[in-house]
Amino acid sequence: MRTSQGVSLSLAASIVLLTATGAGAQTARMGPDGSFQVAGRRLTCENVRTRMDRDLPNLGVAVPAQRLLLINPDLIGRQPSIVQMFVFAHECGHHRIGASELGADCWAVNRGVADGWLSRASLHQICKSFGGRPATPTHPSAQSRCAALDRCFGTAMARHAPTIAKPVQTAAPAPSPDRGSRPLVAKSKAGGTAEAAGEPTIVSQPRLL
Repeated sequence: MRTSQGVSLSLAASIVLLTATGAGAQTARMGPDGSFQVAGRRLTCENVRTRMDRDLPNLGVAVPAQRLLLINPDLIGRQPSIVQMFVFAHECGHHRIGASELGADCWAVNRGVADGWLSRASLHQICKSFGGRPATPTHPSAQSRCAALDRCFGTAMARHAPTIAKPVQTAAPAPSPDRGSRPLVAKSKAGGTAEAAGEPTIVSQPRLL
């Protein structure tokens, strides 16, 4: 949903705020290059400025009209690291696909799979952060959202799964003749060799199996 100021109210508003630091949480911070950094990862949203705002009532908000992504470091710091990364990617998704919450969710899933920080187990952790909330005027229900995330994850995995290289078939080496074997020479009717009788010589070699 967008307000008249161009602010996109997003997934961050629907995530349950934990009173204690979530398991696996690490303090997010801004890098000197303007990136969002958490759990040793550096996340950016191309052509969008990221800014920390402790007065923000939500974990994060996208402001497409100003090419701005706002994050509340205190609120987001209560969430597990995977949720923090997903919130950032979700807000970035609003800058890419518009106000659709499910669309931004799916964009975030695709990015998480492509960048290697999202697994099916961590997807469950993200769904848990929704708290089972019902639908609101701005957001689908947690159940609908989680079902959509699961579908998007399957599509993203199929798209980004590495191609398994097939083994290269090599031709078997040609069998070498047995140097210890003597050629078999056909006998002529006269009792001599065909070669001595001036007849064609029929020579064969033992076959190696």
